Amino acid sequence: MRVVRIATPNGIDDIKLIAEDSSEAVFIKQLAEAGTLSSLSSNASSSVVFRPISVQGVDQSFNDQLISRGTIGKYDFSVRQNQDHNVDLSFIKNELPLDLTLYTSIKLQVKPSKQSSAIISLDTVSGLTISGSDNNVLAVAFTAAQTKELCNETYYYDILFVGAANNNYYLEGKITVKKSATR
Repeated sequence: MRVVRIATPNGIDDIKLIAEDSSEAVFIKQLAEAGTLSSLSSNASSSVVFRPISVQGVDQSFNDQLISRGTIGKYDFSVRQNQDHNVDLSFIKNELPLDLTLYTSIKLQVKPSKQSSAIISLDTVSGLTISGSDNNVLAVAFTAAQTKELCNETYYYDILFVGAANNNYYLEGKITVKKSATR
């Protein structure tokens, strides 16, 4: 497999993977479909271009320069069933903190499939809190009662940012559930 670096004007280079045989082509297709990296194409066969999403330390940072080009940040995480779970997500726009207070509402839904009804719904009234000195951190808090309802191995989520002029989806991903025996 060949890896080619593609320079971009924003300073964060894209990566192109090029298969040299059929097994590598299958592997590239699996990477693109799984969202392992933020792929610019999920229909890849023998080559695909990936756009990296920056992730820093405990806080997960999602760069809007990448998102504005049609790529939604992907962040997968796991929760233990029947236990509280908290995660802080920080958002950056044009290399500056994205002020989340500028949105009229922010919503997160957890679903067994992208087409099904929500099992968990969070918003800035319940479960989502804007924090950080620049108001760019979204603190996500799942309660034990909410994670108790997660009986499948995998769920999907995304976050909707509702603005006065338009709506934005900056982040989506999968939630893997670590099941508990004792309830």
